[in-house]
Amino acid sequence: TITPAQLAESPFILSLAGCAYLIGKIYDEANQTFQTRFHVNDVFTIMAMVVEGLGVTIVPEMILPDRTDGMKVLHLSPRSYRHLSLGVRSLAQATPAARAFIEITQAVVAQKYELVSDDIGATMPSVAI
Repeated sequence: TITPAQLAESPFILSLAGCAYLIGKIYDEANQTFQTRFHVNDVFTIMAMVVEGLGVTIVPEMILPDRTDGMKVLHLSPRSYRHLSLGVRSLAQATPAARAFIEITQAVVAQKYELVSDDIGATMPSVAI
């Protein structure tokens, strides 16, 4: 595991693809700041930059590829989670395609993450690479 304080001295690669708010919250809760060296939109570009030694980042575990060659993946301490949900106005009135998408998504997520109650959601950890 690694703490935000341990990451604070490393050059940080900040994802602009929806992670910035959550990363800021992680550091705020730890009373730490991070040194943003790069702002990048694409998470695969970020992972390539990490492999090249240009900095560190925090990403949702679910976006990591099956192979993380060249990356050291560490869970954050304290653990940080995000909640992903799917919603429809009425499952009974959802189109067959929407219901199939929900069922497939639930099955894929359930293989790797803890499903939360009976809602259509999952709790997934963030990791540092």
